[in-house]
Amino acid sequence: MLIRQFGGNHDITTALRYHAEHQTSLEGVLGPMLDKVLLPLDRTEFAEQIVPRINQLISGAGVEITIVHVMQDLQRADRAKVKAALEEARRLLEHAVSRVGDNAEYTKCELRMGDAVSEICKLALLLPASLVAMPTHARTGLDRVFHGSIAEGVLRKTTVPMLISPVRNTQPTGGPDAIRRILFPIDDTDMALELLPLVEFIARRFDSEVFLYHDERGSKEDVGADTMRDPEILFEPLRERLAAKGVRVSVESSRLQPAVMEIVKKTRDLDIDLVVMVTHGRSALERGVFGSVTEAVLRNSRCPVLAKHTDRDRKKPDTDRFITG
Repeated sequence: MLIRQFGGNHDITTALRYHAEHQTSLEGVLGPMLDKVLLPLDRTEFAEQIVPRINQLISGAGVEITIVHVMQDLQRADRAKVKAALEEARRLLEHAVSRVGDNAEYTKCELRMGDAVSEICKLALLLPASLVAMPTHARTGLDRVFHGSIAEGVLRKTTVPMLISPVRNTQPTGGPDAIRRILFPIDDTDMALELLPLVEFIARRFDSEVFLYHDERGSKEDVGADTMRDPEILFEPLRERLAAKGVRVSVESSRLQPAVMEIVKKTRDLDIDLVVMVTHGRSALERGVFGSVTEAVLRNSRCPVLAKHTDRDRKKPDTDRFITG
C-alpha cells in the first residue's frame, strides 16, 4: 500500500485523502501486505505461546510462514555438542510446523547460527517478510539490562511490523471473537498511518472494536513537542476512515499519568486483546536515558502488541516521503 505523506497541520487528513483517491479497495493490498510471516523461535514452549496467535490471524488468508531458529555460534564446539544442538533444533522446528498445521499456505524452516537479533533481521529483509511474530521474555530491571530481549532488539533494528506476545500472556480462544478490542495509541504525528492497514484488516476480520487513544502527556515525553493538537482534530480523519470501512471506533484520551502507565491501565480497564503502536527511532544513549514507550508497554502488557519501528527524525522533503504498509 502507498500513502504519500505531506507536511503541515493536516498531515493525516491529506494522507488519507491521497490513499482514498489512489486505492479503491483495501482488500486489493491485503494479500501482498500479509503474504509472508517470519516466526523466530528458540524454545518449544514459546511455539505453544505464539503459534496459536499466528493461526488465529492468518487462517484461510493464503499466508506463507517461515519458522527460523538461531543457534549460538558452534564453530569451536565439539561434535557431541553440535549434534545435540542440531537435534534440539530439529525437534523445535518440527513441533512448530505441526502446530501451524494447515493454517498456512506454505511453511518452511530456516536454521541459522550467530547473533539472534542480526540473523532474524537479515532474514526478515531477504524474504522479505511482511510481519515478524515472536514471543518475548518481557524481562525487567537488571535482568533486562544484562540479558536484554531478542524481541526488543529486533524491533529496534527492523522496519517490518512485529506481533509480539508476552510469554505470560494467556492462550487465545481461537474463536471468532479472539481479538475483540484493539487499543491504537496515537501521538501528534501521522506515523500511525503505517499500521493503519493492518488495524483495518484485523478489525474487519474479527469484527473488533478499535479504541483510538491519545495521551497528551505521554506524547510530549516521547515526541518532545511543546504543544499538542486537539485530540478530536487528530482523531477525526482516522475515525472517519475506519468507520467508512465498517469498523466500530471509540475514542479514549488521558492527560493524567505517563503514557506507559495509562496505556497499560487502558488494556486492563477496557479488556484489550491487542495493542497497536509505532515506536520512534532513538539513539542508544537517548533510549538508555528516556526508554521507549512501546518497549515499556511490551514489558508490562497483559496482551500482545503489534508494533512497527519508524524514524521520527526523517529529513526527506515532504514531496519525497512515503508511507508503505
